[in-house]
Amino acid sequence: MKLKLVVSDFHMGRGKFLPDGSFNYLEDFFYDDKFVEFLEYHRSGPFATADVELICNGDFFNHLQIDVNDPHPDLISERVASQRMAEIIAGHPEVFAALKRFAQTPLHRIAFTLGNHDPGLLFPAVIVKLRQALGENLQVKIGPWRFDGVHVEHGNQFFAD
Repeated sequence: MKLKLVVSDFHMGRGKFLPDGSFNYLEDFFYDDKFVEFLEYHRSGPFATADVELICNGDFFNHLQIDVNDPHPDLISERVASQRMAEIIAGHPEVFAALKRFAQTPLHRIAFTLGNHDPGLLFPAVIVKLRQALGENLQVKIGPWRFDGVHVEHGNQFFAD
């Protein structure tokens, strides 16, 4: 069995709560438990031996709106993007643990497509952080995915000039 799972626009930030315990109103992703359940389902039963690829089709992370105190959230350097990625990983520990288990399952892979909210994926240091968290069984792609007559790309490719 061969299966492609496509998810998009999670806009995952620093987590539901900030380190001081206050609510993080910049967070858009509140479905950690459901996504973990989704991943576990697709690595067990008939999927345990299937060829399964999870395609995170852009804006899986939110590198732009992560800190309310950041006066220039859209100015991103490699150092800033790497720090933001570390904060996202720390803010969603169950999701990253489940993604790692998924990627470690034989014949299972994870692929990330660049979206307009996760430009940090352009930086090698961010990819290193992701590989440290998830393992080597992942790929990052700038453009669209084409497979088996299917075309998948993130919608920001069609912004009007």
